[in-house]
Amino acid sequence: MGYSRQRTLGRYGQPTPPTITPFTFPASTGGVNAVDGLMLMPPTDCVYTTNLMPSEYGLRLRKGYQEWATGCVEDPPRAPSSNVNSIIPFESNIQSVSNDRLFAVTAEGIWDVTLQNTIAPVQEVTFTQTSNPAGFGVWTEFTGDAAGDGLRGHYLFYADGLNGIWQYEEATDTWSQPPSGTAGTDWHYMDTDGTTPLAFPVDNVAFVMVHKQRIWVILEDDDDAWYLPLASVTGELKKFTFGSKMPHGGNLVGLWNWTVDGGNGVDDMLVAVSRGGDVIVYQGEDPEITPSGSAIGPWSTRGAWFIGETPESRRIATTYGPDLFILSTYGITSLNGLLRGDALGQSAPSKKVNRFLRPDVETGKNSSAWQLTTHPADGFLQIITPKPASNPYLQYNMNLQTMAWGFWEGVPIFGADSWNGDYFMGGPDGKVYVNSGTLDNQTLTETGEPISFRTLTSFQAPAGHANYNRVGIIRTVGVLAGVAALNVKAVYDYAIQTEVSPPVSVPSSGDNIWDSAVWDLTLWDFTLEGKSFPQGALGMGRTFAVAISGNSSSRINIVSWDVLFNTGGYL
Repeated sequence: MGYSRQRTLGRYGQPTPPTITPFTFPASTGGVNAVDGLMLMPPTDCVYTTNLMPSEYGLRLRKGYQEWATGCVEDPPRAPSSNVNSIIPFESNIQSVSNDRLFAVTAEGIWDVTLQNTIAPVQEVTFTQTSNPAGFGVWTEFTGDAAGDGLRGHYLFYADGLNGIWQYEEATDTWSQPPSGTAGTDWHYMDTDGTTPLAFPVDNVAFVMVHKQRIWVILEDDDDAWYLPLASVTGELKKFTFGSKMPHGGNLVGLWNWTVDGGNGVDDMLVAVSRGGDVIVYQGEDPEITPSGSAIGPWSTRGAWFIGETPESRRIATTYGPDLFILSTYGITSLNGLLRGDALGQSAPSKKVNRFLRPDVETGKNSSAWQLTTHPADGFLQIITPKPASNPYLQYNMNLQTMAWGFWEGVPIFGADSWNGDYFMGGPDGKVYVNSGTLDNQTLTETGEPISFRTLTSFQAPAGHANYNRVGIIRTVGVLAGVAALNVKAVYDYAIQTEVSPPVSVPSSGDNIWDSAVWDLTLWDFTLEGKSFPQGALGMGRTFAVAISGNSSSRINIVSWDVLFNTGGYL
């Protein structure tokens, strides 16, 4: 079909209007929208976007991943898998990066991966039990009352459901289990009569956290928690009963801090979450209750909610500013939203992707691999999901500034955390990756591969929903410094399952391809500046969207798509 813009005369000798209409799809900075109707979705949202993440300036390609350390596996292996299930960062109490540590946790133990390019990391802890959920643990730092010189009294605690609790002491640079026995300096508890000390089962601790200078722990398959004396890493542990306050049942999953104004000024609340989905918030300084029943704290309940069943993982919550996000079968729940009285659907940060997230949580709720974490330096919250049996790895990512969602695809992650400004990810085969660069799967010795991406914008009907349209040209506008290849396609009438054939892969190293454009395939290569390329499109429909598939070795930032179309009237 032709697109002539030459001046022509109509029936009465007057110039006829152009037959081509322009329309611009802005970059989908609103992210994935699975809550609005397809007909009413705003142009700034999209049906899906994979590896092109919603950012403040447009759709920006995520960073790549490259090996940081390898070899976190015993020879011969004892565990069913050698995945790095948890990443533990440790920040020194003194102003010396030489005391900072990065640890990787597998089902076989804890490994020191502090140094980049490590191929034979030191195994600091050897686990005795290697089946699931070994290695899927939680951690916390704690500074006790003996930290006068900046080193003594500074600890890192780790716990998982099979191998109990372990502690790292900065002063000695060693890992050990807390001392368990009947002495006053051991972890112990009193019998029911309150007269005889008993050794505390440190091998059975599944969760650890710190609240108001007290270490709290939860035993596996228990609905109560235990706490140590104030500012202490040893001594008598006392029990606090949660189970009777949780009507939906299930064991106690975990405890988290939540800093919020509870009506008497800003305070640190203690949030308890059960497997059945009960959330209870406590406020006070001391959980101990006197025999007369008066609170010493005072310690009291400030609220209780139901958020739906939670996954088997104990890594289902994370703090972000004054809020606490919790993952459940309802999606992600905001405690600030619950405090305001919002309905779960209205306050959920994940409401725009809950259509996908809820069934994923329901299907994989028996997995320990779920993790909710944030990376402040790159400004995102990530939901780490269990590895699908046959599909690529998939992670949910939310821009913390705009609250827009996108998906990471093809990045192998079992656990992750931030350390020294970078995002570190535990991968398969005893590998630790760092989220960096512009290539995927970059090893210690070999160059990686370009990052693939795909997006489907929202559907729009600029000529009205009763008119048929034919798109002829789509021009992608973006910014990058490097090489990118892409295919675009006009998708009509809500055909959201339409696939776009990926283009040839751009070179990850070596000679670049200079500024060439091929029909239905575009290669971008230039210094950092704005650039646009037109491509042909076919088809006809009442509404249309733009689908894009490509790969890049640069952090491409797509700004918009300009579309030229003509209208055929009412059909």
